[in-house]
Amino acid sequence: MSKKLFNTSLAVNRNQPDAFTAMLEPAGGCNIQCQYCYAGSESGRFMKQATLTAALKKIVLYAEHQGFKELHFIWHGGEPLLAGKSFFQKAIRLLDERASHLDCRHFVQTNSLLLDDDFCRFFRDNSFEIGISLDGPDFIHDRQRLSANGAGTHGAVLEKVRLLEQHHVPVGFNCVVSRASLEHETEIYRFFQDLGYGFRLNPLIPGEGRQAGCSALDQGEYG
Repeated sequence: MSKKLFNTSLAVNRNQPDAFTAMLEPAGGCNIQCQYCYAGSESGRFMKQATLTAALKKIVLYAEHQGFKELHFIWHGGEPLLAGKSFFQKAIRLLDERASHLDCRHFVQTNSLLLDDDFCRFFRDNSFEIGISLDGPDFIHDRQRLSANGAGTHGAVLEKVRLLEQHHVPVGFNCVVSRASLEHETEIYRFFQDLGYGFRLNPLIPGEGRQAGCSALDQGEYG
């Protein structure tokens, strides 16, 4: 299984100049309540079909005009899987119609909890790569990434990782580093090494999180 990670910026990938990377947000809300997150509840906004069609058309036209050979789509949120499998099926159909001459790659950044066999089969068959938000060992993750009823989500996330493994879907991890991570650097590193996958660290950015106690590191602490 591939262990590769991916770049999550809306820009030309300078390390691969033939590829243009775009980030799209199918859903503004989320189905869990992370202590540091800006996203609203599950009832948040969704991307309309007309918006999806217009966005993909413009992205393809731009890529053609600029001479790119690849399109990399990062589906982000909120929780993008709230948009449903039909949303992604529509996106694939549109790209098959408008960008069949371009190499399109897809990356989804998700909390993973909405994954099921149907989603996994779709992602495998369409060569999606999945980035899962996981903040390290359970005593860190479950302090920050909570379900709607306030319970930790660590165990449920690992179950979804195994489901993706069963369907041979490539996986990587994004780990948010906050003040809760201090003094646990070695434990975080060994946790991901034991899982056997690649991971990247993202510093918590100060903002309107739900809990003031879930705070960002200063530059020296992050370094």
